[in-house]
Amino acid sequence: MKLSYIAALILLVFVLVVPFIMLDVSTKAKNSRPETEIIIVPTQTNATDDTGLVTSFWETGTLLQTDKQSNLWSILYETPGAPALKKNLIFNAKSKCDKGDGVGPCQVGNLQNGTRVQIQGTLTGGQVMVVLARFSQ
Repeated sequence: MKLSYIAALILLVFVLVVPFIMLDVSTKAKNSRPETEIIIVPTQTNATDDTGLVTSFWETGTLLQTDKQSNLWSILYETPGAPALKKNLIFNAKSKCDKGDGVGPCQVGNLQNGTRVQIQGTLTGGQVMVVLARFSQ
């Protein structure tokens, strides 16, 4: 009788105490894991540019001349999960360019194919009305 009482007591301790010990150990292990690093990628949506105009497109990529006859240009750029995106660029009298020597009017005839550029503009109908083009040095 005494042996079965001791066995029952050991079983009871094992059933009641061990889960609490395991819970405490798993909680400590969970709390000791490093937090997952969250990287926030800034996006520009309807941001205000240097001139105070509202822009809905803000990307860095490569300037491509899509048609030499009519002097049409586009930008080739990437976003996470979507490589090789292309948008046609519309330069007008209000478009500004910064080639490192200050901001001034864009002279579309002086643009160079394959140049690295950051375009800020307004997306309309799948094309970008250029507000500011910043060229990398």
